[in-house]
Amino acid sequence: MRRLTASYGLDENLSQFTELATAVPSMREPLAALSGMRQSCPEDHFEIAVVALLLQNVTIARTTQMTRNLLTHHGRLVHFDGITLRAWFTPAELTDVTPETLKEQDRLGYRAKTLPHFAALFRDHTTEVLQAADDLVQTFLQIKGMGPYTAAIMASHAARNTDTFGLDVWNRKILARRLLDADDAKPEAVTRRLNELFPGHAGTAGLYLVEHEYAGAPIAPLLAPDGINAWNNTLEHITP
Repeated sequence: MRRLTASYGLDENLSQFTELATAVPSMREPLAALSGMRQSCPEDHFEIAVVALLLQNVTIARTTQMTRNLLTHHGRLVHFDGITLRAWFTPAELTDVTPETLKEQDRLGYRAKTLPHFAALFRDHTTEVLQAADDLVQTFLQIKGMGPYTAAIMASHAARNTDTFGLDVWNRKILARRLLDADDAKPEAVTRRLNELFPGHAGTAGLYLVEHEYAGAPIAPLLAPDGINAWNNTLEHITP
């Protein structure tokens, strides 16, 4: 229950954010459509870190390929309610995998050298220890291969820092249009405006604006019910 409460922010009070958002014209539609929404992150710090790493400088198709390779070779099959899934690997399970294997077998490219550093840190540091850090973004930036965007995603999603928001090129453009009336802007300008309008809640505000932008056109629609059998069959017959 504690994990679910933390993962979905069930004990978070949004009243201060709502008060700030009500006063900002560009937030009126997102607030009306998404009122009460909180950051939802069932993944832990390590899982978010790996996903963010695999998204660096590549297409979604390439990220999907690398994720599939890692889950096929290092994950385990889980059966639940007629659906087959591959369980995420733990940091400890990856620490013994060599960079050479990650590069040649899992096709991670330069990420093969970075992933073991991620695994080692999260093997040795619990979620409680990480969240107790004074500046979580700076703590994550100490990991070899960690960049500002990945660190911000981990702090905002997994650690639920409401004042932090990860800016990739698409989020930056969305927020530039909504908050600066510009087609694009430098990350520093977008971050500064978020913090000016929503002090202490820049991350929540960024989440509302971006999610509202995509609400009518989801990037990855949910799996259709008639596709579940094909999905299960595919996973069952993938050879590690």
